[in-house]
Amino acid sequence: MSSPRSRRPVTCRRRWTRCCGWWAQSSGTELRVRTGSYYTPHGVVEAMVRLTEAILQRSFGIESGFASPEVVVVDPAMGTGTFLLSILRRAAATITEEEGPGALGLDCGN
Repeated sequence: MSSPRSRRPVTCRRRWTRCCGWWAQSSGTELRVRTGSYYTPHGVVEAMVRLTEAILQRSFGIESGFASPEVVVVDPAMGTGTFLLSILRRAAATITEEEGPGALGLDCGN
């Protein structure tokens, strides 16, 4: 009998983890130390992005947060792109909330 976990649809997050997460987990401590590569867990990334967006909204008055055209995000040490993916998800959620379902023309929210 298959477990409920194995029946979950493959979402964008799961594809991303399968594609790039393996590198962060399997590249070995020596290689990561030598290259200065560090994997930030999703929970930490989500919290940091959420707090940064709150600062954009409260301190800078940018109500749409990361979805605003005024906001430019640069991640020079992108690694597996976990931060950028989290930011894109938040921006997509805001756009969908403000403009309605289908505003993005895709279904990649998970």
